[in-house]
Amino acid sequence: MDNPSTSHLHLAISSRDTKTVEKLIDEGADVNITDWENRTPLCLAIEKSYNGSGMVKLLIDAKCDINARSKDKTPLYYAIRARKDEVFELLLASGAIIDDNSELLHVAAKGNNVKACKKLIDLGINVNARDQYGRTALHHAAKPSESIWYPVENEEIIQLLIQNRTDLDAIDINGQTALHFAIESWDTKAVKKLLDEGANVNIADCEYGTPLCLAIEKASNEIVKLLIEAKCDINAKSKDKTPIYYAIRKGIHEVFELLVASGAIIDDNSELLHVAAKHNNIKAIRLLIDLGINVNARDQDGRTAFYYAYCFFTLPDKGKEIIQLFIQNGADLDARDKIGQTVLHYAILNCVDPSHNLFEFDFDTDAQDYNGDTSLHIAARVGLRDVARRLIDKGCDVNITNNQGKTPLECAIYERDQAIREGHLWWLNRDPYYEDQGYGAEYDREYHEAELYESVADVIRDHIRKLYAAGLYVSKKNLSNVTTEHSDPLIVSCGGELKKIRCIKVGDTSLYDALIKCRVPSLGEELIKILELINYDEEFPLYCKLMKNNLKNHKLRSKLISLGIESFYAINKGKKLPVEVVEKILCELGNRDLKNLISCKKVE
Repeated sequence: MDNPSTSHLHLAISSRDTKTVEKLIDEGADVNITDWENRTPLCLAIEKSYNGSGMVKLLIDAKCDINARSKDKTPLYYAIRARKDEVFELLLASGAIIDDNSELLHVAAKGNNVKACKKLIDLGINVNARDQYGRTALHHAAKPSESIWYPVENEEIIQLLIQNRTDLDAIDINGQTALHFAIESWDTKAVKKLLDEGANVNIADCEYGTPLCLAIEKASNEIVKLLIEAKCDINAKSKDKTPIYYAIRKGIHEVFELLVASGAIIDDNSELLHVAAKHNNIKAIRLLIDLGINVNARDQDGRTAFYYAYCFFTLPDKGKEIIQLFIQNGADLDARDKIGQTVLHYAILNCVDPSHNLFEFDFDTDAQDYNGDTSLHIAARVGLRDVARRLIDKGCDVNITNNQGKTPLECAIYERDQAIREGHLWWLNRDPYYEDQGYGAEYDREYHEAELYESVADVIRDHIRKLYAAGLYVSKKNLSNVTTEHSDPLIVSCGGELKKIRCIKVGDTSLYDALIKCRVPSLGEELIKILELINYDEEFPLYCKLMKNNLKNHKLRSKLISLGIESFYAINKGKKLPVEVVEKILCELGNRDLKNLISCKKVE
């Protein structure tokens, strides 16, 4: 009869007290009683005994049931799992039933119990029998039990199973073969043994795909080499990705180079460049570009590799090197994705780490997404005062309106008003109890946000005042939200500085006409060199950024016109127009048109 509590016999066995066990048996203790864990004395004795069979033999001599299960396992199972060979032999000699219990062979293979494996195979156990997961003994030999706490050298069992005609390519319910299991265990010897015996190197499982993709995922370079030497398909995809994709993603450059050297197909697979950029893999990026991958190819979201290089880099020094590499190889900094956003839009919208130095590169600050928003619109809506200031310093146009007809200033004002409104609503609906307890954080947060938006608005207003004072274009929308009285301190200061700027002449041109109003279509190279000598920050603190931006734009335009003239003559070899005429024509073109003209020469 089963006893829900622990019997005296169980207690004695647990204490390894052989004399007490013998005495209890002699006094008629039930040798088949189970404890609260449903363990028989025999199974407990196998678990608690050392390799000797003293207590086990006492119980067998007392006619215990040698096939009675504990936790649905037989005593033979526990003896094999515990690697207690003497007990295993004793149980067999005493008539323990084996039948075709493949579970015994599986646990022997898991625990690297060579003696038990040999004996069970000799007794006729089917080496290809499956467990509930569809795994054979070879699967278990290739991936030993995780409960084993000592190093396992299982090549002998693998060899034993192979000699007895085990199916090398049997797959479990997940589609995995023994080769997959050996790779998962980083067992190079087992992998080599299976490959030497002819295991199929291209069977794909349900999770990792081919053994090669699995080896790359496990970052086992040595196993990757073995698989390639075994003539695996180096282009077979897993989850629609090639092995070279996984090598790049994992940052294993040795494997990446090995795959390329072994003939991995790259073609113009821009996805490889995208994943290399996402994972800061500069070596792969450099090699892919050298192999001819298009740096401006788009993914399904319309994004280029440069987008991911900029928005995903985690190591500042390495990230900047990657970005420079893309720029040097013709990456389009202002490429738009499927919603019209550029890298600059995304970076500002998602508050990308300042270490990326947004303004170190020549982004188009006036580029608009499909909502009509420029980077300044986004900075205004997010409440990024310093970013807004830097954008304006880079020459961002404050007069551009989005699809809702709003300027960046109006966006900042709208967000400020919304924050104030939400703060008022919270205050009106507040719980007096929480107010008494000092819980006004939500109210404070809304007003803090309102201050952020107002600070952005102030930055834009100051710039508008400068434009207004200089006689530059300011839209009616912007003027309606800015004080432009002549007594305004900033406008007064601007007037004084502008007077000084107007008085300075460079040749026949005033500094005001050249770098404030930009009335000169094209500054000559000599004039540009003279203008570059001026210390704008010191001489003109209010308009220094505007003047330096305009000088930079003049310099760029001068270079584009010069290259455009060369392209014109290279394309129109039979038409000899005077240089002055060609230059006059090109001065009427915008920068993008000039770049297109220059690119025509490269194509030719």
